[in-house]
Amino acid sequence: MLKGKKILLTGVTGRVGGAFANALVQHNEIWGLARYSAPGSEDLWRARGIRTLARDFAAGDFTGVPTDFDYVVHPGAWAGVGGIEPAPNEAIRINAEGTGLLMAHCRDAKAFLHVSTCGVYAQNPDPDHVYIESDSVAGGPIMLDYTASKLAAEGAVRAMARVLNLPTSICRLNMQYGPWGDCGSPNRRILNNILKGLPIPVPPEGEGQARFSIVYNDDLIDFIEPCLMAADVPAIIVNWGGDEAVSFEEMARRMGAFVGIEPRFETLSPYMIPSTITDNTFRKQIAGPCKVHWKDGFREVVRFAHPEIAIRDS
Repeated sequence: MLKGKKILLTGVTGRVGGAFANALVQHNEIWGLARYSAPGSEDLWRARGIRTLARDFAAGDFTGVPTDFDYVVHPGAWAGVGGIEPAPNEAIRINAEGTGLLMAHCRDAKAFLHVSTCGVYAQNPDPDHVYIESDSVAGGPIMLDYTASKLAAEGAVRAMARVLNLPTSICRLNMQYGPWGDCGSPNRRILNNILKGLPIPVPPEGEGQARFSIVYNDDLIDFIEPCLMAADVPAIIVNWGGDEAVSFEEMARRMGAFVGIEPRFETLSPYMIPSTITDNTFRKQIAGPCKVHWKDGFREVVRFAHPEIAIRDS
């Protein structure tokens, strides 16, 4: 864990940025750059010790934003949620142009960490394919505006790292989850459906399970420092996935066991959520193995999202 550093962190009000902020502020001077559009959100983060900066990095206005940061951690992005639906070119302006402008302002930092997405990989028809950092990219088959803009952002980041001679790590995030915010897809897509009696969509039999290298918040937080230390020019690319590939069906059965409800499944054809399993060899070399088993992580998600439920261990 980083200690005693001055860090600019974007997207503090988001699920990933919020989890990072809550952990890093314990031992560092954290400046949180976000729009803080929700009433009371800036006061909330100030109370947690964050030095808030109500700015939109995509606007390129960094008035009052220091330039003497040790490190910049950049999970902030337009992610295609929250009722904001810009046109594709607007998504690129926010995620790609905005990131380049941020890097230019923070050119004196020791390192820059950009959070990208595994959605940039070109979909392989084999559901058991394991994606390595050198695999083909294509902007992804779902959430196309988001994934395409994140791929454009990677290009901007790679160029700016070289132009500014700014050591940079591009970290491609797999399915993140953990006890913060809405807790991620396992809570939104699975646990909520189980509690409402709704079915969990699964692929048709014979097409293979949709599996993901799900990664817990605590492990992601542990990745930050080593990935900053490994940052380089040209920028390095690191898969940020967990060490276990887990299907939606496995997730649902575990969540169901915790809350005492047998999940129902519904076959969808075509099934539009591609399996995304990542090769984490390079990340393990940099940051070591994950420490949290996904079943233990899911227990914490249930506790956080539904404290009223008595968890049934099995």
